[in-house]
Amino acid sequence: MTTTAQRSDGTQTYKVVDVTAAYTIDKDDCPILIVNTSAAGAVAVTLPQDAKAGSVVTAVATVAQVLDIESGTAGAIYASNGTTFAKQTDDRYVRADGIGDQVTLVADGNGDWIAINQGAMAQAATVGFQTVG
Repeated sequence: MTTTAQRSDGTQTYKVVDVTAAYTIDKDDCPILIVNTSAAGAVAVTLPQDAKAGSVVTAVATVAQVLDIESGTAGAIYASNGTTFAKQTDDRYVRADGIGDQVTLVADGNGDWIAINQGAMAQAATVGFQTVG
């Protein structure tokens, strides 16, 4: 399911996509909020590698299913692996596996994405988005 939130003046705020299967974000979809509310299993979402600098993608696990946000074959994600914030290897992903896990990623305009907000909004026991792959 896809919906678009709009301001009272008619301009777009966020496109909201409830993913249930593999999904590739188009550069023109940004800003976008990805949720997995209707997912019955693991879902992978691929970031656009041709996104403009400053494009925003936010993902929130709304059910207890794996939600992977993938950088694509020629892009990387700058994120924390739990101890260090660094550029990860190309074609990796960040993973949510608990309700409330969330991440906001901003495109650098060169195919890479920077996690500016990465963590769990729910219980302290939730690990949050982890850089894996």
